[in-house]
Order: sequence, then C-alpha cells, then structure tokens
Amino acid sequence: MALRLLRAIYRTYPRACLAALAAASLAIAAPLAFGGPDPAPSAAGSHAILDRLWLDAYPEDERSEISVWVWLSNGVGVYQRGSAYRASFDVFAFERDGESLEMTFLQDEENSSTRFQVSACDERPPFDLCLVIERPARGAHRYYGFSDQSAYARELPEGLEESVRAAAR
Repeated sequence: MALRLLRAIYRTYPRACLAALAAASLAIAAPLAFGGPDPAPSAAGSHAILDRLWLDAYPEDERSEISVWVWLSNGVGVYQRGSAYRASFDVFAFERDGESLEMTFLQDEENSSTRFQVSACDERPPFDLCLVIERPARGAHRYYGFSDQSAYARELPEGLEESVRAAAR
C-alpha cells in the first residue's frame, strides 16, 4: 500500500514530494488521521500518543530524511525512517499503560520498554504537540504532531489528502 501511495503522490506531485514519507504512514492511519478535530491534550493526556503521526521534522525537500512514528489505538504501530525516494519501516505491536509503552517489533521480535510524555508546544511550527520518548528503540527522543487531526490535510502540500485517500482505498 505504501508503494501505491508513493506512486500516486509522485504522479500528482512529481516535484513536490515533500511529505511522501509522512503520507505513507498516513495511508496506514488514513481513517483516523483525517477524522474531525481532536481536542488538544493536556500534558497528562497519555492517550494523545494514539492515532496520530509523530515526525521528528517537517521535510524540507523530497530528499530530506525524517523519522515517523504511528501508534494506532488497536495496538499496532509503525516506525518509518527515510525520504520520499527511500524509506524503511518496522511494524510493531504495543501495549500502553498510562505513559509507559511495551513494544515488540515483529520482524526481529525485539522488545522495548519506554516512557513518554505528550505536551502542547510551539517550538517547531506548524506542529503544536511535542512527544518526548525517554529511551527510544529507534530514532530521536523528540517528535512533533498536530492536536487537530485535520491539520495534516491543511499543513501538507495541497491535494495530498485526496492522494492519500485514493491510495488507501
């Protein structure tokens, strides 16, 4: 499905593949990512980690490598690292207890335990949420997301939402 999504985006935006990596993750979470507005979480709102994309940076161009996490409320998640042209991903199962995560990466059966904190922040616009992971199994310690799930459609390149929806079908 991710390859189909990248091809759809490339056909529609051959020069503007800025968010292809994030879009691949969006295809996995499309039914949730393009839902209605979500109330801004409090610093103690550990449920805010679920059903949203977490990016370590907004890609500056199609060759920018970024890391993306998605924890879906059904207990499955994806970690993806790469650019619009090259990426790798790990699918994992997880259990969340408050601000604690127990993850099992399915390919190599690697187990990881960590704690996290979600808070409102404005340090990296256009994002308005920060996720800090104490001992990340992959990638950086700090990630960024949107409190309003419809912001993904507004903040990603024009028309990307339609491409993601079409590829997810």
